[in-house]
Amino acid sequence: MFSIDIRDFYHKRIELIKGNEKLVNFLLSTPIGKRQEGKENPFEKTFNAYLEEAVVTVSLFRDLNINKSTTLLEVGGGVGLTYIYLKSLGVNIVSIEPSDSGFDDYFSIGRVFCSICEISDEDWHPLLGEEVTQLNTSFDVIFSNNVLEHVPTIDETFDALTLVLKPDGIMVHNTVNYIIPYEPHFGIFLFPGFPRLTQLFKPHLKNSDMWKGLNFITTSRMKGICKRLDLKADFDNQVMYRTFVRIKNDPHFAQRQKLFVPVIKIFDFLKLTELLKHIPARFNTPMKFSVKHKF
Repeated sequence: MFSIDIRDFYHKRIELIKGNEKLVNFLLSTPIGKRQEGKENPFEKTFNAYLEEAVVTVSLFRDLNINKSTTLLEVGGGVGLTYIYLKSLGVNIVSIEPSDSGFDDYFSIGRVFCSICEISDEDWHPLLGEEVTQLNTSFDVIFSNNVLEHVPTIDETFDALTLVLKPDGIMVHNTVNYIIPYEPHFGIFLFPGFPRLTQLFKPHLKNSDMWKGLNFITTSRMKGICKRLDLKADFDNQVMYRTFVRIKNDPHFAQRQKLFVPVIKIFDFLKLTELLKHIPARFNTPMKFSVKHKF
């Protein structure tokens, strides 16, 4: 199904993408883009950061039996990189991207991306998670990457997602686990146990829509939601290990998570990195988990 690598797909179109001034200016205005100010090739670094996130997103369901009859729902499509790539392969995907929670107008930029890549945006919708029933269809696979932590109505969203998940369908989500007092979007440590109190020490956070939209989700809360909805949830306990490996091998990602670089060097020096594979899932961040209906 995945006959073309997502990186190759976009690298072949990079000149077209760079030629759209609106798109370039928007990406440079995002939090990731602002971190590249004053650096060499800021747009390329910003775009590659978004592309690597899309690579991670595709990896969430790459091992599933995806074919052209499989119906997929992406919750939180961002700027549309995953949606466009999958559409180009003939995958039956629907993507929702609301314009709130501190992400400006990603939906509109996603439409610009669709136009540049000559992909239809008919299945690119400006809906909230709890509004997916408006699509009037059900899905074999529902997925999200670094989205659930931005959903203030997480209970209502899962109520709706459960309704549109087919009886034999599966959800796969990757999100932050705030049991670990670290906020990856801002690259800051949090007040343990009471993350919202962090703004007392960093007053500028009070003015951030992204900060206001965080729900500080944890594995315990997700387990509670799944239990209420009679869903079976399986949590991956090796996500932190793979994240450490990614920081070691991906310089762009390492720059965004630079607080962890010295920690990783210490782990490597002490030959403790492999032990991360055995940390219980509830202490892994990010948390990756799959959800199915119970039979």
